[in-house]
Amino acid sequence: MKRKTIWVRLLPLVLLAGTGWTMPPRDTPGSQVFTGEVMDTICARYKGHQHMMEELKSMGDTKQSCIKHCIEQLGASYVLYDAGKQATYEIANQDKITPFAGKLVRVTGPQQKTKINVTSVQTAD
Repeated sequence: MKRKTIWVRLLPLVLLAGTGWTMPPRDTPGSQVFTGEVMDTICARYKGHQHMMEELKSMGDTKQSCIKHCIEQLGASYVLYDAGKQATYEIANQDKITPFAGKLVRVTGPQQKTKINVTSVQTAD
């Protein structure tokens, strides 16, 4: 009889402990997938590069030259701009997104407010 009582009391504890090991922590945000163009914060405000390239001829005539100028000369940072949603997402780890400047990409990573911590990037062309 004692043996049965011990198992009846221990079984729920064993089951609860087992589920805790397999579930992700609650405070860890899950990864999401975002699609958009990698651009700079200045051009994202204008929803594209056209305005800056028309205003300042030193920007060049390509997306890449415009972004490079804004980053290096004007202190902008890289962002992901989703034209369909009219949304701009800050990038936490700029080094992961730098090679994709001016390209349409699919970014994966957890989002906290408007900032994405990029875990992977793929071109979406």
